[in-house]
Amino acid sequence: MKYKKILKKINCDEIGYESATPDIVANFIAKDISERLRDLGITNINIIDCCCGIGNDALALSKVCNFVLAVDKDKERLKYAEKNAKISPCKNIKFICEDVFNLDIKNLKEEYGLNAAFADPQRRLIENGKFKRISNLAETSPDTINLINFLRTEIHDMCILASSNAEVNLDLPCEKEYIGWTGRKGKRETLLVMYFGNLKKYEKSAIVLPGSDRIYGIENKNKEKFLDKPLKYLYEIKDCVVKAGLQNELAKLTECKIWTEKFLTSEKITESNFFENRFKILGISDKKNLIENLKKINAGKIVIRGKIMPEEYTKMKNEIEDILEKFNGKEKIHIFLDDKNDKILIGKCIDFY
Repeated sequence: MKYKKILKKINCDEIGYESATPDIVANFIAKDISERLRDLGITNINIIDCCCGIGNDALALSKVCNFVLAVDKDKERLKYAEKNAKISPCKNIKFICEDVFNLDIKNLKEEYGLNAAFADPQRRLIENGKFKRISNLAETSPDTINLINFLRTEIHDMCILASSNAEVNLDLPCEKEYIGWTGRKGKRETLLVMYFGNLKKYEKSAIVLPGSDRIYGIENKNKEKFLDKPLKYLYEIKDCVVKAGLQNELAKLTECKIWTEKFLTSEKITESNFFENRFKILGISDKKNLIENLKKINAGKIVIRGKIMPEEYTKMKNEIEDILEKFNGKEKIHIFLDDKNDKILIGKCIDFY
């Protein structure tokens, strides 16, 4: 169950867990929606959660909004949502069991004073008894594109969640924010949040949780040229920045240069919450002399980075480590395969302060 350890005091079944937004993400997005609206002078926030599932997003929204109308067509999921609301307890949520497309949004808007909409369409669907990740906006439940078009006629300020791998080609302007956080077993997760109407502040942005540091930019086709070879230090860029295409902005912020799509480089060591890892370059080798160069720096274990097939990765790693074992190497070394040429970078990971 994907989020069982990071969904606190929540009742649900396996499907609910698989589809639910983790607490750290749900609370951040709810707070962000509230702050964006309050910055516009909107202090009375009444929001509709169009597919609430087990209610984790609705609970988060209820903490920062005046009223939440939580809708879901699945009776079982909604029962869990109502139960979770009672435990919290939340008194400003009203639940409706219905397909959102069957609702009269205009009448609900007038009845409850709705001035914002939220939706996290289900992206993990069951196929042949197994969960399948969905990135296509038209294949989610409900269909994300249809939902946006359905809501936009009455509610302009919308926040819609999607897969970070989704291709967004909409005729409605939106901010694309990529949120990164640490999920199960320490795995880095990334989510796309689309802000419409007055909620839109930038064209694209990225943020890493926990924290509030955000980088943002505009759609720019004039990307900075990559360096042919790295400088003294190398920095792996977090996925949320890569997905947002904000390498240029991060490079300027950290006074680095871009080496590849996923790595920045610099002569002086620096740090950033948007770095996944930092490395000191120890040398450059060709394939023929790689083992000898690894022996010189007391290498014992290696991590291979670059474009390489899984089976080739395992074979190469085992072959190199079997040889290094004979020399009692102790250091864990990272080697970077360069698809531009046959040169191999040799580096060591540096801990953050």
